[in-house]
Amino acid sequence: MSPVLRCTNKHEWHLKPGDPLGHTTQVCPICGEPELTRVGPMQATLPATVSVVHSLPSAAPVLSGYDIFELLDEGGMGRVYRARQRATGRIVALKVIRHDRVNHPEVVARFQREARAARALAHPNIVEVIDDGVEQNTPYLVMELVVGKTLQQLVHERGGPLPVAEACEILRQAALGLQHLHEKGLVHRDIKPSNLMVTTATTPSGRLVKILDMGVVRLRQLAESPEEWLSTLTQQGTLIGTLDYIAPEQVENSHSADIRADLYSLGCTAYFLLCGHEPFRNKSIAEKIFCQRYSDPVPIDQVQHEVPSVVAAVVRRLMTKNPQERYQTPAELVEALDELAATGQIALFRAASLPLRQRFQAHCGAVYALSFLDAQHLLSGGHDQTLRLWDLATQTERLCVEQSRPVVSVATFPNAALALIATGVTLRLLEMPSGKELQRWAGHTDAVRSVAFEPTGRLAVSGGDDRLVRIWEVQSGRTLDRLRQHRAGITSVAFAPSGLWIASAGREPALWLWDTQTGKTLRPFDVPRGMVLATTFRGQHPQLASTHYDTSVRLWECETGRERRRFQGHRQMVTALACSPDGRLLASAGHDRMVKIWDPETGVERSSGIEHTGPVECLAFSPDGTLLASGGADGTICLWEVPG
Repeated sequence: MSPVLRCTNKHEWHLKPGDPLGHTTQVCPICGEPELTRVGPMQATLPATVSVVHSLPSAAPVLSGYDIFELLDEGGMGRVYRARQRATGRIVALKVIRHDRVNHPEVVARFQREARAARALAHPNIVEVIDDGVEQNTPYLVMELVVGKTLQQLVHERGGPLPVAEACEILRQAALGLQHLHEKGLVHRDIKPSNLMVTTATTPSGRLVKILDMGVVRLRQLAESPEEWLSTLTQQGTLIGTLDYIAPEQVENSHSADIRADLYSLGCTAYFLLCGHEPFRNKSIAEKIFCQRYSDPVPIDQVQHEVPSVVAAVVRRLMTKNPQERYQTPAELVEALDELAATGQIALFRAASLPLRQRFQAHCGAVYALSFLDAQHLLSGGHDQTLRLWDLATQTERLCVEQSRPVVSVATFPNAALALIATGVTLRLLEMPSGKELQRWAGHTDAVRSVAFEPTGRLAVSGGDDRLVRIWEVQSGRTLDRLRQHRAGITSVAFAPSGLWIASAGREPALWLWDTQTGKTLRPFDVPRGMVLATTFRGQHPQLASTHYDTSVRLWECETGRERRRFQGHRQMVTALACSPDGRLLASAGHDRMVKIWDPETGVERSSGIEHTGPVECLAFSPDGTLLASGGADGTICLWEVPG
């Protein structure tokens, strides 16, 4: 009786009598691994062919150049077998098209052209295509046999999410492979955990990751005309991809999707790795289609608190519905991940806690506005129609000035001890610390929402629900210019530290940059849908920050209008924004009650705190940048110690 050999992967095969190698270690004809055990007597007679214990389905093809051993995978479009290439003896994965799917010569021709394109790929993070052809009406594709586990298997075997650093490295390697595809004019269109494999091979940064299954890849560069888009085994109007991971634009038109659709799918895959489940699990087919097009999943760092906000922000950007707002190429994603690894942010557990120095009840109702008069005195305006001056050293109220309407915005010019406040349609210029009213400015026809001083104190700016930005001469109180561009109410205005620029944000949505001297628009910024809720300049840097209804904080280059960086970590709309005097830090807060401090150079969340019991409405840095004040809808003011 011939012995049965078993390899490390538990494949079994018979060694027939007469095999001269019966007394030496054998190599598995299925996976190439060495034998682990033998069962039965050893024979050493005449040589014979190897017979595999596994049975093959009746539909297995017969190809002259290959010995087919077992079925590895089967889908609606094709089957993948483990096989041996007779000419070389190499163990390979052989993919064939199901006969019921190939009934037209044009389909076969497209398959062959795409197979040739796939053979032109040469990248360590993409499965190698060795051969292709057609035999007995069966198109086939021969690929390297990759030993390892798919990401789907890896997460299921571990029973939950992967460590953050490991998931980010997998993401980085997959992006490297996608970049090679992109450079060759290819789009994968079915990136998902089961099409990414962590192999047994190693690299300096960990185990090698490979992209599998080019079965629905779209080829553009070999097309004979711009309109000819090739897709294997698909027809016009067919949905291509997997609903748990498909990009919204791919749902609408599979043939127009570009590499950014693959990046969206990679973002969904990252969500799976970091959360242990799909972004929109337990949904029907119709619900998944709707969610992929219109809904955002629960933020990763809300599901798994150990995921740093900077990593969650990377995934959130990948999964943005608008392709223009994602990383535009896989190389951009690799650069972002390399930056995180270099700064050590991937290893962070979470942002540090923002130290609270003091919390006190300030107003009967929401605190709408805050501004430091000096390092020890803070002005606050509230829904209770009062302006209050606080002595922070003694924690006492120094002054309370009653108004006829809520005080919704406050600006201070410490050098002249002036305060400018907005109440209804009127602006009032007050002397501090006495609170004496020096001037009353009129001109707006609807509620004023925001005011700011020019750095020299010569000018002031205001904006409100009448959609006008007004520039005022402080000494005389007269209007110097009216800036008209907004189509809806203005939410925020700001002066650049140089005094040369004004920024205005509005509800339509809009963010504009103006020339102070001429009153002309320099440029609009390409903001997302939804209101822009606050804006400020970043110290002496030619940069503008803004907060948005979509929960993001964005940093823009004033010279070009280009978005430089996006800060994501808030879970509801971001209503308050402030920049430290030196431009080193940005602070944001919103309806999630969180106060966050960011490093604008790296996008890293430095620290965060939550003490308010309602939405946070306003923020202000102290003149020396060591304190941050926040005012909430709960009527409280919190003083936070700013990290060094």
